[in-house]
Amino acid sequence: MTDNSAIEMDLDQILKLQHELSRILADAVDPLAGLEEALALVTTLPGIDGVWVWFRDEETGDFQLRESAGICDVLTMELDVLPADNTVGRRLLARQEVVGTWLDIWPEQARMIEQLGWTELAVLPVICQGKVLGALGGGRRNGGRVASPCLWILRTLANAMGSLVGSVRSETRHRVASVNLSRMLDSFTDRMFMVAPDGTVMYHNQAASVTCAAGTPGLNGTNIDDVLPGFARLRHAILNEDDPAAGENELAPLQAHFCDGTGKTLPVEVHIDHGSWDGQPADIVVCRDISTRLVMAHKNERLVTAINHVIESIVITNAEGEIQYVNPAFS
Repeated sequence: MTDNSAIEMDLDQILKLQHELSRILADAVDPLAGLEEALALVTTLPGIDGVWVWFRDEETGDFQLRESAGICDVLTMELDVLPADNTVGRRLLARQEVVGTWLDIWPEQARMIEQLGWTELAVLPVICQGKVLGALGGGRRNGGRVASPCLWILRTLANAMGSLVGSVRSETRHRVASVNLSRMLDSFTDRMFMVAPDGTVMYHNQAASVTCAAGTPGLNGTNIDDVLPGFARLRHAILNEDDPAAGENELAPLQAHFCDGTGKTLPVEVHIDHGSWDGQPADIVVCRDISTRLVMAHKNERLVTAINHVIESIVITNAEGEIQYVNPAFS
């Protein structure tokens, strides 16, 4: 049976391999993780004896070997770095496929590689959004050739890898940005919530977690009314969306009572503004604890009341001597 007929008979296996490769790469948090398993599957196909992946170094631009399957350690060393300025590197950067014998394509490495029994190779660029991220290579041993069906398999896999690696890298960057944002919000002492239009809590920072009883899940997915009763009324009063000119002025906070998870309420100053979370519209709700402020205000009121009842004249000035307060006896 020829290589071509064997591959035609194994198209189902090829499609299953492509699906498995997609699953492995898509499930990986690191976009390069899982390649060893994926490439090992490629070598089970007829007509491909060994396969490897280079990814470009961001500083040098050279192609560096990341993973391989079906090749020995000596060949791995020979393939370790593919200079971007040699014949193969330049053609890959020009988004061209490279197919032929080692002597024709990579004469600098051909003698050693052919002594190891390898005769022909195919190298295809891995491209994402027009940028060459790396290359996928496949080779044959003992006089074998990289037939057209094999090249089709490698081309399909290279295209899939480019789109998958690009999407996973983008998702990873988004995840890292989200983690960094969460860490920044967790550093705030004010309780902060991202609230969906229906009142569902989409996110809350660490300061808001103190409202959760020990051993219970967080507030995500619960209704904001559970911790901030009368939220709809507060939202309407603060945002005043019925007034077209309201958005032109700074949004004033309102005082409310926050449920602390123990059955007690906490006086807070509530700020609400429009925003978004994970691409969805959301209200940004900040609750600032004003317990200490109210205690101090109450003490000040008691002090003023006491001063107002003494018979002596009392004058309070600032550091510049300006009169700030006089009690009734002064007049």
